[in-house]
Amino acid sequence: MFNPQLHRIILIDKALNSVYMPTKDDLIEYIRDNSDDFEFCDSTIEKDLYLMRNQYNAPIKFKKGNSPGGNGFYYYSDDFEFWHEFLSHWNKYIEFPVSIRNILITNNYTNNEQINK
Repeated sequence: MFNPQLHRIILIDKALNSVYMPTKDDLIEYIRDNSDDFEFCDSTIEKDLYLMRNQYNAPIKFKKGNSPGGNGFYYYSDDFEFWHEFLSHWNKYIEFPVSIRNILITNNYTNNEQINK
């Protein structure tokens, strides 16, 4: 099953980690360039950022700058990893099969302590 919102959030996370302080327009362009999900508007991105901050504890801030290219979103903590937060959140509700746990642990998507709780 394809979840467009989760796909957008994954792409936002990638953009925040790879593009220097992307603006909302940069995020929209990045998502459109990297997915088939063209049916969304500016407010959709704002809702995705809100969800990332409030449900997954993403340390996202927006910086206003005076110079061109001085505005944009960024992670204000280098320790944040979206997949750790995502899996920790959903691990409360979903019992991951052992095979999936092993794949996640092997690929460092989460640490062994979090996924086995």
